[in-house]
Amino acid sequence: MMKLPKYQLTSDEKLLSYEFISEDIKGRILKRIQFTLINQSGIFNLAFGDINNVTGEFDDLTISNNGDSEKVLSTVVSAIYAFSYKNPNAWVFASGSTPSRTRLYQINISKFLKEIKEDFDIYGMEQEDWVEFEIGKNYTSFLAKKKLNTNFKNMKTIAELNKNKIPIIIIDKRLNKLSETVLFPAKVENAINIIKKYGVPKV
Repeated sequence: MMKLPKYQLTSDEKLLSYEFISEDIKGRILKRIQFTLINQSGIFNLAFGDINNVTGEFDDLTISNNGDSEKVLSTVVSAIYAFSYKNPNAWVFASGSTPSRTRLYQINISKFLKEIKEDFDIYGMEQEDWVEFEIGKNYTSFLAKKKLNTNFKNMKTIAELNKNKIPIIIIDKRLNKLSETVLFPAKVENAINIIKKYGVPKV
């Protein structure tokens, strides 16, 4: 999957908050990815959406339809690789802001499941239980964790970064303050409640 084109990412120094610009049929759209710690055991909520050009607010409901969905998806996954490089023992929790958005996540995971499973263990919530993700089944939320035998270490050159699936990231200290901000508190609270009730899978 990481062989697909991707946008340049900027990030805070902790590799928790990311921004990139989608450029296609509707012009330039600023997008943000953020990982928020929801459990001291190392579980992070993944938030992704557009930045409103007028208000500057973060919006995870809008579907921009900018004609570059695969490139955007590849960029988001690149951020997950970078985050997991920095936090190799972390779990990433994700759920859509609406059932249709969750379905969209599931479709994209299914499309590239073989590539994703090379580096990550990935699970879906099915009937109040975490199960290994399978194509053709419906899930309400997702969990992913870097495989223990996946090595993201010893990367020094740009060529090595690209080859080893870690994106080239520009550090922007302006984003440091965002890493301490909780986006969509209600969604984070829902994630906290799910983890409290069901925990995480044993790997």
